[in-house]
Amino acid sequence: LPVTMPPSGQLDALKAKSWVNWHKVFGAIDVSWKLLERLHIKPLRSWAIRKASKWMVDRFAKSDGLGAIFPPIIWSIISLRCLGYSEESPEVQAALKELEKLTIHEGETARLEPCRSPVWDTAISVIALREAGVSADAAPLRLAIDWLLSKEVREPGDWSVRKPEIEPAGWYFEFNNEFYPDIDDTIMTTMALAKCLPGDSHAAWTAEFVPGDNKPRTPSVADKVNTVVFGTTTSPGRAAADVDRMRPMLSAIERAVRWISAMQCRNGGWAAFDADNDRELFTRVPFADHNAMIDPPTADITARTLEMYGRLGVGRQHPTLERAINYVWSDQQPDNSWYGRWGVNYIYGTWQVLVGLTAIGIPGCDPRLQAGANWLRRMQQASGGWGETPLSYDRPELRGTGTPTPSQTAWALMGLMAVGDLDSEAVQRGIQYLVSTQREDGTWDEPEFTGTGFPRVFYLRYHLYPHYWPLMALGRYRSLRSSTHS
Repeated sequence: LPVTMPPSGQLDALKAKSWVNWHKVFGAIDVSWKLLERLHIKPLRSWAIRKASKWMVDRFAKSDGLGAIFPPIIWSIISLRCLGYSEESPEVQAALKELEKLTIHEGETARLEPCRSPVWDTAISVIALREAGVSADAAPLRLAIDWLLSKEVREPGDWSVRKPEIEPAGWYFEFNNEFYPDIDDTIMTTMALAKCLPGDSHAAWTAEFVPGDNKPRTPSVADKVNTVVFGTTTSPGRAAADVDRMRPMLSAIERAVRWISAMQCRNGGWAAFDADNDRELFTRVPFADHNAMIDPPTADITARTLEMYGRLGVGRQHPTLERAINYVWSDQQPDNSWYGRWGVNYIYGTWQVLVGLTAIGIPGCDPRLQAGANWLRRMQQASGGWGETPLSYDRPELRGTGTPTPSQTAWALMGLMAVGDLDSEAVQRGIQYLVSTQREDGTWDEPEFTGTGFPRVFYLRYHLYPHYWPLMALGRYRSLRSSTHS
């Protein structure tokens, strides 16, 4: 490693103006500290190493390696070896085994994927299948829901440092990552569970899950299942079966919604893993090449949170949601698109905002939403599809342009459908693009990277993105056409 780190890149858009050259300030501190080190003056060094080592080793538990993603797994191995752990120690061997699990062997070559995404993929697959008309009673969906329920977080993680009073809940991205549930996976899983609740429509009463500012904690909604289900069916036998099926699902949904509500940031938005982790000074410390030191709220996650509330029947007048709506409006770009932090890029962000705001009750005819929809229409390519290159993070003038892909086409279509566009030429051409590029086995080909890990650092190619997103879009199109033309 270099003795002095070069000026770091900027991962997150910084809001605070600073007239101080923080790189020089921290550089001077670093030089002074290294001078003390050469003089063998190391106050608190041993104590700090012990604290950091314990923190790291504690987080190996119930995780697929530290953070369940390859950068911290690799650095944990290096750290352990520097601390004197032998290569044969259980800690080092466990981390090496997790790295091996991430290795994809293809003939004589091997490559390392950054992590795995089973919770994310399973939740979205469930939603897509339900949109396509698959019954919630279908065996694969019942198995998927049971598996998702088994992955719910029930112990405090690092998020609880800022929110110690919250009951642990939520879901993580990987097979095991107990310390780090995230808002996005929790939203997707909650919507998947809600889509598979037995019976007809629960939106009229699932809104009770959302706490209000002055709303007293009522008895668990899950405890009212008997009354709700038996009051809406004429089949006692079916009602009893539905009660048994619904109880764990509703309990998990209730915990998740309360956790998500409590994780809202001061400015009304939601971030990925934490609340109000936005101290921009940390990004000025030259620790790393891309300085992913904070977790600020983003429009895409905030809009998806609004979508979840809308699917549960919550109205836009709820005080929690009014603040979130204002945050999303404030993030609209001058060209009327929205930035996508967790998917490539402005197509992703714009789609999710259009879906989220309309789900919560903003009319699709709102001029700001129509302006976003018009941006999507302008970005449609001659083939009928949509595509955007990850280079748009480095060069914003490339936003909305790139090789058309099934997933990005599906996102754009769902955005347009959200504002009421079903019969336009743009939607018809987009649907035709998906139909014409579908392979004989029912899947789509997508070698492009359409997921975002760290903008301008690394991107993700989800193997199921070209399958469940188009399926969701086509299923939604068919359902909306059926309801509007019947």
